Amino acid sequence: TSCFISSVFFSSFDDTFVVVTVFFTVIANGSSSTSSSSLTHQTKITNFEDEEILPSLLFPQLPEKINNLIVRHLLPHFGNLDFCSFDFEHSLKKIAARQSFGKNLSLVSKSWSAYVRQHSSTFFSRITLRNQSSTATNLQYRSLVKFGSHVLILDLASCSNLSESSLLSISDYFPRLNTISIEDSSIISPQMLFCLSTKCPYITSLSLAHCRDINDSFIECFKTLKLKCLDLSFCLNITNTGAEAIAAYFPDLISLSLSGTRVTDTGIVQIVDCCPKLENVLLSKCKHISRISTTALSEKCPNLAQLCLAYCDNLSNNAMEVLKTSQKITHLDISRCHQITEKSIIFLVNELTSLKLLRIDSSISLKSIPTHKLHLVQQPERTENHIENLNQQRK
Repeated sequence: TSCFISSVFFSSFDDTFVVVTVFFTVIANGSSSTSSSSLTHQTKITNFEDEEILPSLLFPQLPEKINNLIVRHLLPHFGNLDFCSFDFEHSLKKIAARQSFGKNLSLVSKSWSAYVRQHSSTFFSRITLRNQSSTATNLQYRSLVKFGSHVLILDLASCSNLSESSLLSISDYFPRLNTISIEDSSIISPQMLFCLSTKCPYITSLSLAHCRDINDSFIECFKTLKLKCLDLSFCLNITNTGAEAIAAYFPDLISLSLSGTRVTDTGIVQIVDCCPKLENVLLSKCKHISRISTTALSEKCPNLAQLCLAYCDNLSNNAMEVLKTSQKITHLDISRCHQITEKSIIFLVNELTSLKLLRIDSSISLKSIPTHKLHLVQQPERTENHIENLNQQRK
């Protein structure tokens, strides 16, 4: 004996009515099979990071597969908020619609209400506002505070209209924040970083890339954070003094980018001595690092997996030879290191058994290199006109 059940949910979403219909067949002996028609209409989850969420709360008496199917029909109406390609006002309306949809779900039954309460924090865990340079106002930025209690990841890169006061207002309402990006910003100040680290003490990932006002003294302002990821790439005033501060305050770092800074071998050695957990290190365009740095990284960072040394002019073949002990390296970028020759490329390919991706200069011949072992990328030469165009786009 079997019974056919149809559940229909309505919600006003994006100025239209959304109808989610779930069909399933329950067999009397406890087994179940989903109808073929329902399988063909399953909605693929594209914007929800955690697919293994507690569907058993929906209908505890049903098999897990059936509950999973129900959840897969509902989840597309939730997910992280990416404002990169939308008008800001339109995006806020979409958020409100999602909230309304969640409230409607909680009215279905007690178990559904419990589900919404327990997992509402995952509905808006990430907000991306990257490149909102001209469309968003400070008043609109501040309107985000209503979602702050659930947000874990906040991307404010290149938001040129965002003021320091607005950022501080936002931080008041994001107590659970663990990842924030404020790249390419002119509003960064020591006071702002201190307030941010005080109000959002759970931040473990911080990106301040391309913030040109940042110098060594700024690092002191967020020293209380337990950082695992730090990006200070192209903060042109970061020197060995800043590297010393990083070594002192953030021993649990896993990922570090100091590309385009003024850090030298001395600073790199200080960092790796105190940060042995490093796995990802980006040092492109660090003009003053040499074999001393690659030796320190190879000896002191046993879990090193990704290393970027592009445009490091002082590196030569002997700087590559010491990397043979870094057997966990999977990605290595040595493009534009003009002193590194074909001999070193062959050595790296043969010695680094875990290597999956290697970026090298286009001038290096591939004839003698066993390219079948990994993905080899030759970086094309950039002409002066191309570089000038990139700089214009950057401005």
